[in-house]
Amino acid sequence: SLRLAGLADPVFEALAEGRITLDMAKAYATTADQAKQARVFEQYGTYSYTTPDQVRRAIAGDALKATDPIAQLVGEDAYVAAGGTIERELFSANGDRWSDPEIAQGLAAAIMEAEAKRLGEEQGLAWVRPVASAHIYNATERLHRVNLPKQPMSEAEEARSDAIQTRMEEIGDELDSGELDDEAGSALEAEYDKLEDEWNELQRRPTILPDDLKGQIGTFLTLASDGKMVLETTYFSETPIRDQGDDRGGSGSTGATSKVPPPEKIAPGGKPLSARLSDELAMQRRDILAAALLADPALALDYALFAMIDGNRGYERYGTTMKATRPSDPASGTDGEPTQARIAIEQARDALDTTWTEAGDVVARFEGFRALDDTCKAAWLALMVAGSIEAKPEYSDTTNPLHARLAAILHIEPAQWWRPTSANFFDRVSKGTLLALLTEIGGEVLAARYAASKKPEVSAACEKLFAGEAITEPAIKDAALAWVPDAMRFDIARAAV
Repeated sequence: SLRLAGLADPVFEALAEGRITLDMAKAYATTADQAKQARVFEQYGTYSYTTPDQVRRAIAGDALKATDPIAQLVGEDAYVAAGGTIERELFSANGDRWSDPEIAQGLAAAIMEAEAKRLGEEQGLAWVRPVASAHIYNATERLHRVNLPKQPMSEAEEARSDAIQTRMEEIGDELDSGELDDEAGSALEAEYDKLEDEWNELQRRPTILPDDLKGQIGTFLTLASDGKMVLETTYFSETPIRDQGDDRGGSGSTGATSKVPPPEKIAPGGKPLSARLSDELAMQRRDILAAALLADPALALDYALFAMIDGNRGYERYGTTMKATRPSDPASGTDGEPTQARIAIEQARDALDTTWTEAGDVVARFEGFRALDDTCKAAWLALMVAGSIEAKPEYSDTTNPLHARLAAILHIEPAQWWRPTSANFFDRVSKGTLLALLTEIGGEVLAARYAASKKPEVSAACEKLFAGEAITEPAIKDAALAWVPDAMRFDIARAAV
């Protein structure tokens, strides 16, 4: 066929010599890109257990979908003009695949970098960083969130807000009366919902970016799912920035003008209290609040959750020592392909109700958090706790016993969440270790197949076997799919000390 006539030389030679079947050759011919055929053949062609489906998946996985945000940003014309090729889907344009993802990624990076530079200069920001994703969480890990003041309502907006609240109260009273027929009740409910939407929109005040802050802060240019660039409205700084008007200068501040003491430190007659007395009274005031809080556990929980969650988002003082700082991981710079667990965490983060985080100052955000329902608060709590978990005890390679107990309660099977690959495991250990593992899984016969192979070949074979993609005996396949290294297990038995 015409497809087979376009086979790359090494694939065609293998077909002519009978080293691969016609079905296998057709799998390579699913792309007209001979360079891609050769790349995949080099990776898969020497293994007798490779299937045509595996080859098709490998070829498809080496491409970029036409619906990918990066592809939509770049545009087909620019991609083709830069030398990119496209595998056309006969029945749907959405099924087209771009065979040279590195070209598209390079073009997207150039577009986003140029736009980020333009926006940064236009708005006078210290920096605007492009991120070819809709998520910026990982990019903000070492930055400090800057809380900007909100634009106040105009007199007309305040009057409208008050009028809406009055009318909503009237509607609520009418609905509670029980004297309305179904049609009238439905009409009032629709009016109430419309008014509530309008009121909520009035409360979403735009932020004010002071000119004196612009040179110290920045934000991110992200890429939405439709390929459009979006400038984030949340701002960050590389070092903490205190709120304007902050009077926490302490004794280390200098200047010719003496600072006026806050009202809390002034005694009757206008003289300041002594430092000792001021401290003692502050402690006694603290004890009053603590004693009163004992009577309202729900409020205490809201306060604790808010302080720990919001404390990871910016630079504030929350009046409590409760914190949920991110752990200091033992290995840095390990961002690679996202794991199933990491994807689940990011999906949970994306599903959170974050409206309260834009409410303004720390008190407004606290009130916004309090207004969340219990389900939303529980979701924030779960994510906060999940984000605080340490990888392992400091100066130790053992599993924390509490982690092991939590895993047992949750019935965690690590093999269902994590699979070893060449990148995350097999390339990182010796060939002898790989052969020992193959012996453990399938006996000496399985290990002997690869005894004379080079380390990269053994690693690639292991990746396919432990992903369940290799054709082998059912017992070996089951054992491979259930295996994880002891370092990934929670149930390691240890001898009693």
